[in-house]
Amino acid sequence: MRGTKGCLTSFNSLARMKSTRKCSALGCNSVQRKGSVSFFAYPIKQPSLLSEWLCHVETTPGFAPTSCKYLCELHFSAADIAIESQGAKSPGRFRKRLRPGVAPNCEWKVDPPVLEPADPPVLEPADPPVLEPAEESASTEPPVLHRFDEDPTFEEQRISAADAKRLKNKKTLSALQLLRRKLSRRLASRARRYALAKQRSRKLKTFELKLLAADQALQRAIEQRKDSELAMKQFRCLLTAKGKSLLSNPIREKAGAFSEEVRRFASELHYCSPRAYANLRRYFRLPADETIRRWNRFECQAGVTAVSIEKVKELCSESVAMRDWALVIDAMHIRREICVNVGSKRFSGFADVGAGSNCSDDQELAREAVVLLAVGLRSSWKLPVAYILPNSAKPAQQAHLISRTIEELNSVGAVVRALVCDCAAVNLATVKLFGASIPEAPSFTISSQQQRVHVFFDNCHLLKLVRNSLSDLGCFVHNGSSISWRFIELLHSCQQAEGGRLGNRLSTRHIEWKRLSMKVSLAAQTLSSSVADALQFLQDAGCPEFQDCGATVRFIRTIDSLFDVFNSR
Repeated sequence: MRGTKGCLTSFNSLARMKSTRKCSALGCNSVQRKGSVSFFAYPIKQPSLLSEWLCHVETTPGFAPTSCKYLCELHFSAADIAIESQGAKSPGRFRKRLRPGVAPNCEWKVDPPVLEPADPPVLEPADPPVLEPAEESASTEPPVLHRFDEDPTFEEQRISAADAKRLKNKKTLSALQLLRRKLSRRLASRARRYALAKQRSRKLKTFELKLLAADQALQRAIEQRKDSELAMKQFRCLLTAKGKSLLSNPIREKAGAFSEEVRRFASELHYCSPRAYANLRRYFRLPADETIRRWNRFECQAGVTAVSIEKVKELCSESVAMRDWALVIDAMHIRREICVNVGSKRFSGFADVGAGSNCSDDQELAREAVVLLAVGLRSSWKLPVAYILPNSAKPAQQAHLISRTIEELNSVGAVVRALVCDCAAVNLATVKLFGASIPEAPSFTISSQQQRVHVFFDNCHLLKLVRNSLSDLGCFVHNGSSISWRFIELLHSCQQAEGGRLGNRLSTRHIEWKRLSMKVSLAAQTLSSSVADALQFLQDAGCPEFQDCGATVRFIRTIDSLFDVFNSR
């Protein structure tokens, strides 16, 4: 590898030497180096200017100007060269360029060797040269250079020496290229073999991991199989004759259908626990999951849902405790598109507030879905009882939907005790249409029921609003005391500096909450009793930054207690 690296280095250095710019003028030895003179290419694309350059510059015989031939700046006057800045990419650096239509000069600006014509040849023999002492020869003038047409012998020797040097360099370059090609093939073959071995090793490791995972999964399946078989044996012992006949399902064996009792049993069991239903279906003839879902499909138009009202009626008839309900209203944005129901051959996606959609060209597409959810106050039932699909929700539409829903629930024996919504402007306007206002009169009555309907704001939405307001405003003032967001940031900085937490979950996500503004957990963990305890601890410990955080501690504890109260039934 060391020999390879040395050869590659020699090849690169030779390539750099080859690409070094030189002046093509005869007798000029200018070479491009760092901080040296600048070089300008011949104007190949301007024939008239190129002929003028060739008339002013003396070159070797047979010289052909190309894009790789250059003239140094010594053959141009200072007025012909413009200096420009390289711009913002290289500040403080400049470059030189020639002005348009500029031709080189015969005279140089510095004192390199001057090419002057020699004296005309004399036919008489010249005097023999006189040898002078070294001291006198050192002070004599430098020899005069002859033109190539005056001294052809010297020029031929110079050209032959240059050709020999060029041929030698070409042979050296060819040998280095051949060596580099061989080394590249050898290195590529070695890299290919190494990559193939590495790929095979990776495949073997992956195969071993798959075998290990399959073995573990098989062991778990065997254990679960034992437990499930034992449970099924116990279940079969408890089954009565009616249950055995029900699960054996003789109707399916004859006609390929399921009885009404099997349908009801399968639907209820699948609703309670799909996993238990899948386990039971391995031992009995029961319908598939998709079949159960197909049984429970029903058409539901915009407005009050009749199926949900019937279910509420059934629940209210079973128990008195099921008669108290609360309505939760919320809106969400939906995609604007038109869908086709192949079964019913109907179009959906247009705005519908309960009166139906006419599917005309001027009909607006729905952009929101406003849903009313009925929640049992003394039970765990939640049912979507009404919805509309407006282009933009309006207070009058929402008020009409709420009134109709309360009347329908009252007609089946249910009593609506509360209306829960968030603090959106359309919801506030809807509540005002009923004659209620918060906090002055947070309740209203409906003609169909005597009990008042109390209005509550969603506690999760309120908690996020409190957090957002405290963070944006920075400070609240209550009874002359300052409640500041700065103490929560100082607590986070202190915990990061110490490398631990004082019994809370405060992190950078809680401080920089704007990217996760919809997460209720972040707001609840920020305004929690654990953060208040940490601030109280630092204040009692005598930290000077937390001496004025008493009002902030009391505020956080109050918000946390209110959230716990409103988050319960």
